[in-house]
Amino acid sequence: MQRCEERVGTLKNLLYYANISQKVLGKHTKYHKDKKLILDIFKIRKTVLDKVMLRLTIIDSYYSTQMNMRLYGIEEIAKELIGITKDDKELSYMFLDFLKNQENQMKINNLLNKSYGWHKNGAGAGRAPSLISKYAYFLTNLRFPIYDSLVHKSYSHVKRLYPEYGLCNLPEGFHLNYFKRLVNLNRVSQINDFNKLDNLLWLCGKFITGSLSLVLGEKKYRLVIRRVIRMKKLKSKEIDKWIKKYLETKRNHRKLKSICSKLEMEFIKFCFWDN
Repeated sequence: MQRCEERVGTLKNLLYYANISQKVLGKHTKYHKDKKLILDIFKIRKTVLDKVMLRLTIIDSYYSTQMNMRLYGIEEIAKELIGITKDDKELSYMFLDFLKNQENQMKINNLLNKSYGWHKNGAGAGRAPSLISKYAYFLTNLRFPIYDSLVHKSYSHVKRLYPEYGLCNLPEGFHLNYFKRLVNLNRVSQINDFNKLDNLLWLCGKFITGSLSLVLGEKKYRLVIRRVIRMKKLKSKEIDKWIKKYLETKRNHRKLKSICSKLEMEFIKFCFWDN
């Protein structure tokens, strides 16, 4: 990896790439359409329990948090959320206040640390920070950081590229310090917008894992797949690995320019900067 001082003038500040990610994930992507649909669902008025369960179910479906694999998991989370408060505005305030001082919001602490649902053998299924943080993200109108495995990958990448931020490692496995680390990154990077930060980290995570189906429009994705796979007979899990390999190989970038936009190419370079 190149030394940081050697990159001056080429690697832009992180806010610059956050703005690019927001443009790349524009109206043409499935990601944008899915997110708008979920935001619209948060406006639906139903009985409180039904409303919360519908929201959780849709988020679980679109973000693949696998809560549907647990028996009674979504119902238990819904009841826990309602048990804190039935008022969306009050719960939104509590989530946002949790980001400022976790000790002030023990109910949110407990919500994130509690186990939900059961396996078929009767064993408890564990915590659900991914789904709960996504619920908070939409409830607060995109002002809460999301807990996601992709964020772990892209956060490590950002930490390597920007040593001047003095970022601490994210905890292995789930820990409430995860949110403190994201709050700090949001501040020191001067992004100061959890929606932009989420776009940046999610999009970077998608590129560096080679998972592009939600990132590119259908036409572009088909063109990329055609170039990557060619005549290879690949299993579904192998395709992402081949896409990642193709993206990180610099000699392929000239070919990619005929498919991807200028902003998409700039972000791809950012994602594979240290390769």
